[in-house]
Amino acid sequence: MKSKLMVAVVLGAGTLLTACGGTLEDTPTSEDVMGAQRAGLTASLSCSQDSSRVSCDALVTEGVAPFTYTWTQRIFLEATGRYYTSGPTPGGASRSFTCRTPDESGTIFSSLRVSATVTDATGAVVHTSSGEFSCG
Repeated sequence: MKSKLMVAVVLGAGTLLTACGGTLEDTPTSEDVMGAQRAGLTASLSCSQDSSRVSCDALVTEGVAPFTYTWTQRIFLEATGRYYTSGPTPGGASRSFTCRTPDESGTIFSSLRVSATVTDATGAVVHTSSGEFSCG
């Protein structure tokens, strides 16, 4: 009886993970990943900051074209001491983000981090993130 219960728990957990979008291996495991490789797909981000803009290029060096890209940005709001995330948003291989400066109320956004998810024609997925960019 115990072995049947264990099999049911394992099958149930596998079903739950699949229903929620896959196993934990499909999510980034480190905030500081600059480039990544998964199932023959390799991608990295090249980002630069010019005044109030952060521009990024997702560079794919392995994988099967065509590629699709989704972008996410995470900002740190100094007034609350919390991070806020927007996205993912579909886009091309290049994307620019506004590094917000203090608004009329004096709200200060102190950092911006960009992440890209690249999917190739085989369905392989890789996540990659930039470093932190200082804002304002």
